[in-house]
Amino acid sequence: MSFLASLLLGWVALHVVHIFLGWVFSHGYRAYLERNGVNVGWFSVTVKTSRFSKYFYRIGRLSPAFWRLWYSAGVFVGCVLLVIGPLFLVFNAWSTTMAVVSSSTATLPEATTAGTVEHNGSGDNSVAPTAAVSLFSQAKQLRMTPVVPGVNVPLNHIIFIFIALVVNAVVHEAGHAIAGAIHDVFIESSGVFLQLIYPGAFVELHTPHLEALKPFQQLRIFCAGVFHNMVVFGVSLMLLLTLPSTLLSYQHGSGVAVVDVHPHSPLAHALKRSDIITSVNGECSIHTKTDFAACFASLWEEKARGENGYCLEKTFVDTFTPLFPPVNAEHSDCCALISGKSSQSSLCFKSTGSEHKCIPARKALNIHTHSGVHRCVDDSGCGAGYSCWHTTLEDENTFFLIVGRRGDEDVLFLGPLEEFAMSFSVSDFVPTGRASLSYPIFMSNMLEYLVMLSPALAFINQMPCFYLDGAHTLASLLEIAFPEPAYDANRVKKFKNLVLGINTSILIYVIIFSLINAFVLPRVDNNILTQASAETTIDAPTASFHEM
Repeated sequence: MSFLASLLLGWVALHVVHIFLGWVFSHGYRAYLERNGVNVGWFSVTVKTSRFSKYFYRIGRLSPAFWRLWYSAGVFVGCVLLVIGPLFLVFNAWSTTMAVVSSSTATLPEATTAGTVEHNGSGDNSVAPTAAVSLFSQAKQLRMTPVVPGVNVPLNHIIFIFIALVVNAVVHEAGHAIAGAIHDVFIESSGVFLQLIYPGAFVELHTPHLEALKPFQQLRIFCAGVFHNMVVFGVSLMLLLTLPSTLLSYQHGSGVAVVDVHPHSPLAHALKRSDIITSVNGECSIHTKTDFAACFASLWEEKARGENGYCLEKTFVDTFTPLFPPVNAEHSDCCALISGKSSQSSLCFKSTGSEHKCIPARKALNIHTHSGVHRCVDDSGCGAGYSCWHTTLEDENTFFLIVGRRGDEDVLFLGPLEEFAMSFSVSDFVPTGRASLSYPIFMSNMLEYLVMLSPALAFINQMPCFYLDGAHTLASLLEIAFPEPAYDANRVKKFKNLVLGINTSILIYVIIFSLINAFVLPRVDNNILTQASAETTIDAPTASFHEM
């Protein structure tokens, strides 16, 4: 059952129970809900109370001077966000439109055997202008993207997203409440809610008291929420950056720890949880997760230069019998000539003179490592007494990898890099002793989502759009800039509504096209790529070895 189906089924079950209890215990059940401020609506639950109001007043009275200075700083942050917000909206409107236009005019790439070209629709194939490509790629990085668990983020990360939203909502509304308390605004109630899957919080301030304040005092209250969101961002970022030094029971930068291995991957019987990976192919050291990208880039560069051979000692190679696979076999496995099937411990190697031999892979790689040279193209790249041999099952997309492990035997892998990368997950934090592998992963993921979502929520809330904090902030700023009776209040109000209307329209436009970019266009692009792949793919056998 999909996550969405499970979610809807859960809400339906809740409503069925709610209706049943209301029917069986009509007066008592409804009185209990009303007494505790609980309201159950369609796909929403709200809990509202006035019990916490006194605590906000107590916090505000601890140091009124500090809080006034604190929320004055919040006014500055809120005004900066209010100015940047419309610029960000216009930029996103342009970038999302360009993405839709470029996708709608996309054509199938023409087949090519050397390099990659882009069909520009003008009748010739050429490389796209560098400046345009760079500008568009940068625009994609800054574009608003909806976060949907199970679609563009892992489904098991929903707990991190939920906690991050709850933390930001509570801290945001606490800011409004404390700022209101220091200005003696009556706090009528506060509460939390859950709408379908989105959690939130709210604070209800007495409107007449709020309207009676001076404009700058109002700004302190209106900007307090987004200011607190930015504080959460700053604190989370600081904790994330200092995490390696604060987790004393873990090593950082000394390898990566295997956290999970996919049960159906070719490495399922070779790698195990808590293994420490320290290198790939002996030449590329792994200190953190990001080192894998550098190693993969180095492997592609070696393959582009043709450096995919191994220097093997001639006296060692001479102990194996020459084999003669079919001449027309492009990716022959000569080891199958011996036993009738592919070997799980040996690989077919071919010399620069086209001689084939079935050689134990682990022994061959140990000899290559001891030769002290990198991958070779031909015999000239090896030292005296060595010759260059290539594995026949390697092609342009297949790699033979040696995964070095601390205190354990190396693991050998033959297959695409994508398959290798998806076979297991790792952590930068290597436990010392019996420390948990899961704890630093939970903390880093939690802090990463707080760093990602906190400023995003601050930006959106401070947009000068209807029903958002930015609308109230704009009204107070206009009241300061154009006070009565020097300026006509009706004209100022019309100008405010015009600004809010334009920005609200752009925000709706950006949200709609962001959803299209996130969920509709990728499917179109995948269909195009699938069709292109079907027309240009050349069949070539690949193999993955569990362990050799």
